[in-house]
Amino acid sequence: MTADLILDGRPEVVARRIRHPRRWVVGLVVIAAVLFLVDRWLQQREFEQLAHRVAAVQAEINYADSHVSGAIRYGSPQLFMASSPPELRAYLQGLVNDASVQGATDVGTAEAAVKGVSILPWHRSLIDARDASVAYAELWRTFLASSLSGRVETSNWTAQLTAGRRSANARLQDAIPPGDRGNDRALVDGIFNPPS
Repeated sequence: MTADLILDGRPEVVARRIRHPRRWVVGLVVIAAVLFLVDRWLQQREFEQLAHRVAAVQAEINYADSHVSGAIRYGSPQLFMASSPPELRAYLQGLVNDASVQGATDVGTAEAAVKGVSILPWHRSLIDARDASVAYAELWRTFLASSLSGRVETSNWTAQLTAGRRSANARLQDAIPPGDRGNDRALVDGIFNPPS
């Protein structure tokens, strides 16, 4: 640059060349800001898609739970009495089995939709939330499959299902994007803690 000033002798040429790097810096700052905003927007969209699909899983879990429980209540106590005719017990067990199979299928379908949510690799909290929600759904499918036997030790399962629910809830709470105005938190609370 000094050589240019010496050779050319015009300071305005030198000043123009000095301003040129500032344009690059300003341009890079603008590009970085746009990329940051786009990333935030994508993160919000990923969260919303994941949250709605997790809500669908939870709805299927709630339905399956009430359907299987209803079938068991309908068949009790004849389902568990040795003095009940075998045909009656087989029929009642069939009702429970049908409810369990249908529930496991529906939860599995909703779980596949959660697995299908595309998340950018650097949105780690969303990936963790997706994985915890999938694990929770898989736990429910295993529980429903175990109810096909007719005798389910609910005390063992209750602790596991509660832990899975808490984990999925905590991971989804952690994945709420920055700048939430309460809407996303309310969405997550509504999924795992519906109003009574």
